This record gives sequence, structure tokens and C-alpha cells, in this order.
Amino acid sequence: MIHDMEHGGIYISYNPDLVSETDIDQLRSLFFKPYSSSDFAPTKVVMAPRPQNEAPIVFSSWDRYQVFDSFNKEDMTAYYKTNVNKSPELAG
Repeated sequence: MIHDMEHGGIYISYNPDLVSETDIDQLRSLFFKPYSSSDFAPTKVVMAPRPQNEAPIVFSSWDRYQVFDSFNKEDMTAYYKTNVNKSPELAG
């Protein structure tokens, strides 16, 4: 995950005990093919469960992160657009 972030990627981690299956499904639909939004097709995203998270959902990128209590399309999309490819070693 660190290496991915080093190259401008976004890491989405979630605590499976604190987040609903609906929120997980919405995250997958927003950030992975087939995309739920025709005008938003993100790349460079990795998502994985992380039971150690104190927050339900955490978005991480190089030197930045934001916590979410639940799925929030607008704020999550904004985080992605603001932070993707903001890292020391950009690659494709």
C-alpha cells in the first residue's frame, strides 16, 4: 500500500466491524469497474479491510488521510480528485 501511495495511488481501508456491507458495496461501485457513475472512472485505487482502523473508512494518500463514518460520495470523490497523483514518485 505504501508503494502504491508513493506513486500517487489512493488506499481505501475499512474496518469490517464498523462499516456496513451497503457502504462497502457503494465504495466498490464508485471506485472500481463497472463504475456506478458514468462521469467518474478513477484509477490507482486499492481497497482492503483493515480491522485495526479506529474509524469505519479511511482514505489515505501520500502524506494525507481522511476518515469517514459512512459512505459519502461527494466527499470521497473530492478526496480522490484532490489527492490522486500527489506523491514523490509519479508513475503512469
